[in-house]
Amino acid sequence: MKTAAFKEAARYFISAAGITTGIFVLIVILTVAEGGRSVLKDSFWRNGVKAYDIELMDKGLASDEYLLREDGRLLEAKMPEVKGSIPVLELPALLKSYKASAAARTLAVNEKYLQYANLEMLEGSFINNQDVRSANRIAVIDSLTALELFGTTDITGQKLDLQVNGKKAEFVVAGVFKNFNRNIETLFDDEIPGMCFIPDSVPEDVSFDFDMEKLIALVDYELHKEEAAVRLGHVLEEEHGVTEMYSINEYEQLPKVSEFTDKYLVFAVITAVIGLISGGIGVMNAMLLSIQERKKEIGLYKFYGSGIKELQYDIVYKTLIICHSSGILGLVSGILAGSFIGDFIGIRTRLTLMSIFLTIAASASVGILSSLYPASRIKLVDVSETIWDE
Repeated sequence: MKTAAFKEAARYFISAAGITTGIFVLIVILTVAEGGRSVLKDSFWRNGVKAYDIELMDKGLASDEYLLREDGRLLEAKMPEVKGSIPVLELPALLKSYKASAAARTLAVNEKYLQYANLEMLEGSFINNQDVRSANRIAVIDSLTALELFGTTDITGQKLDLQVNGKKAEFVVAGVFKNFNRNIETLFDDEIPGMCFIPDSVPEDVSFDFDMEKLIALVDYELHKEEAAVRLGHVLEEEHGVTEMYSINEYEQLPKVSEFTDKYLVFAVITAVIGLISGGIGVMNAMLLSIQERKKEIGLYKFYGSGIKELQYDIVYKTLIICHSSGILGLVSGILAGSFIGDFIGIRTRLTLMSIFLTIAASASVGILSSLYPASRIKLVDVSETIWDE
């Protein structure tokens, strides 16, 4: 008897596998998508500012003439809406430790870059304001570069040399951050080299060659995007005596995440719908088979005048339990898989109450719809046929 009951339960849940699969795919993509969006929104947006990347349209122009480190302070002085700035200087550096060397994309930045790039520090600390003011020769490198140079990430206080176009200077490692390959900012790039950060005041102090890659302006959130771009460009053009030379765009990673997640969200919804429909059909067929197997029992119920509604309610309740259980299984497994993916790419996944509500509502809807036809078939069971067929 127990074996028969177990086989029947297994049949029901196998038939509802489509529901579990559909909910699973939907929840995985929703949790990762919401996590990605919240990572970016919680960086500068929570502080009431938006980041704008300012670059030269013509990369062949000399950045030391038309885009300067001091332009950030100029924007802050001329525009009250500019709450801060981040000069980003790029250096073609070779890093050398006592045991190995490695090429790394080296950026000279200030303390605000930590929040802009949403870096996750594993050891030590990032550049601070005092490091920038004093031009302290400290370096913050990514975890894979740390392993390549030292064989470990526990290297705070270790010394390394930075060599730029033949010039060399000694730096102290202040911290190690999670490699960009698993960071949301570079999730959409194909090849990411090793990374190193130094204070933006250091290159000039040690006479390193560098290019001004871009200037990041942190602008009040209330200022409209188009107006912000026009005013930022006007201040710089007036200062340098040029026109139409600057490309100014709002921090572009959020639109990229939106485009990326929206694309796969459509896929997730389609998969969920197909899964729910196929699962619902599977459960309905399993219930019809159950009615066929219980024909004699149902006939006896009807022969002795027992209520047909009780039998129909039994079908509805059983279908709802199966569909809800399958939906919850898909929800839980989706959350776990989403968390695993989030850990791998370096974001904290997020599940909204709306997602949970939709899962429950979808499972309930499929359960009710799947039970209607089998429940109606109970009325058609022929009493005389079922009782006297043997």
